[in-house]
Amino acid sequence: MVDDERNALVALAKILREDGYQVVVASDEEQALDRLSISTFDLIITDLFLLHNCCIKLLNKIRSLKRRTPVILTTAHGDVNRYLDKSSLEGMLCLSKPIKYDELKRIIGQIESESKVAEASENGPARTGDSRG
Repeated sequence: MVDDERNALVALAKILREDGYQVVVASDEEQALDRLSISTFDLIITDLFLLHNCCIKLLNKIRSLKRRTPVILTTAHGDVNRYLDKSSLEGMLCLSKPIKYDELKRIIGQIESESKVAEASENGPARTGDSRG
């Protein structure tokens, strides 16, 4: 989770942890890039603007990963389409700040469900018998 607003970062991370999620936090783009270089994540939640700059380096790094990591972009600056082109937003979900936790939970649940379906299809059907021919 990446946000330069410390209070928002701490509060949301605390709630997610209380719900059983493991949360790694970063307060700027460089910290987030460092964490991405040493770990893999099931989901990334990031503020669109970190220290008043668009987090484009971070989004490009996420896109370069071989693993398709879902991203939730948060912003208090209105429509993200004003700042990023449509291709940059492909596969990303957007939430307006202040974040409504029920809405975030719904989106996380949707991502978890889609991830399980994708994982099952990648692993192929389970074998249930002897396949001697």
